[in-house]
Amino acid sequence: MQTGYAAAGGGQLFYRKWGSGRKALLAFPGYGNTSFLYQPLAALLGNSYSIYAFDLPHHGESKWPAGTPLLKEDLVLATKSILKQYGHDTCALTAFSLGGRAALGIEELAPELVDKITLVAPDGLAAHSFYHFLTGTFTGKKLFAHFTGKPAPYLKVLDWLHQKKWVDSSRYHFAKYFVQTDTARNFLRDVWMDLRFLRPDLKKIKRNIRRHQTPTCIFMGRHDSVIPPSQAAAFAKDVPQIKVTVLNKGHRLMDRDTFERLAQCLIS
Repeated sequence: MQTGYAAAGGGQLFYRKWGSGRKALLAFPGYGNTSFLYQPLAALLGNSYSIYAFDLPHHGESKWPAGTPLLKEDLVLATKSILKQYGHDTCALTAFSLGGRAALGIEELAPELVDKITLVAPDGLAAHSFYHFLTGTFTGKKLFAHFTGKPAPYLKVLDWLHQKKWVDSSRYHFAKYFVQTDTARNFLRDVWMDLRFLRPDLKKIKRNIRRHQTPTCIFMGRHDSVIPPSQAAAFAKDVPQIKVTVLNKGHRLMDRDTFERLAQCLIS
């Protein structure tokens, strides 16, 4: 394994490199994960691919000052830097959950650099009005700041909504887990605010995939209430290059079976 940093706007994205294949694979993990998430791919793809797995802003060892937005243009520049440094012309992309926004952003702005895409329960396939309200409006930002400072009243409302069964158990426990401490709430605030501009233009991305004939595999969990499989089905409509596979799992899809499926897509 090798490690390094790629400049991205006002910060530095840490990455781990596995494998020695002539093809490049850029990998983006999900919320709360680090680049180590992709270590299992080294044994499966290391002879075919050089794998560059990144820590997202505020994750792992990335050097990211709070209040420094990550832009899609920054990701493209970081991608070009990695490819030039290690002697690649193009790359494949893989991403899980929140990392999907990064991969989709690269495909949106620089499809000529991408020869294959594999996504696992990717965020970004549908608009999230509540997220955009909290991170993109004056009132929402005030409310978000108040929540991170004094969460008790909001958590009581969440408990009440769960008791009334207006919030399902999966979303309820997911939310409680990520806001139960000051550290967790501050982390949520920094990540959400600094990644708020990674809003994929889905129509443009679909046009790029069709125009460049980019093979795209998407794996979704049948029981995933965080990012339901219906989002991938809608995204794949009328784009024959996109293949959606629904697995009998929830949102935590990154297990040995899924890694093997990813590897099969990437080497086929």
